[in-house]
Amino acid sequence: MSKKIDRPGQVADIIGRFLSGSMRYPQEFNDFFEWRLANPKLDAYRRRCEILHAEFEPRRGEDPKQRAQREASAVRELESIVAELRSLE
Repeated sequence: MSKKIDRPGQVADIIGRFLSGSMRYPQEFNDFFEWRLANPKLDAYRRRCEILHAEFEPRRGEDPKQRAQREASAVRELESIVAELRSLE
């Protein structure tokens, strides 16, 4: 990530782009959650996103319906995080 992330709205924007499929470049979301943020509160959101991102990975032997439910749950939580971050701006 080339730009400093130090505001809740910036984190919300990145998550929102991930959810809408409009990332600035293919690995933007991965880059976001792989780099620690200086602000501890924002870094906690980053760490949560890293955990939730794993919910989008296929699991061996998993029923497609289970995967869809798991992904839908992760999307709802990410949407909730975006709303929470927007309220902090």
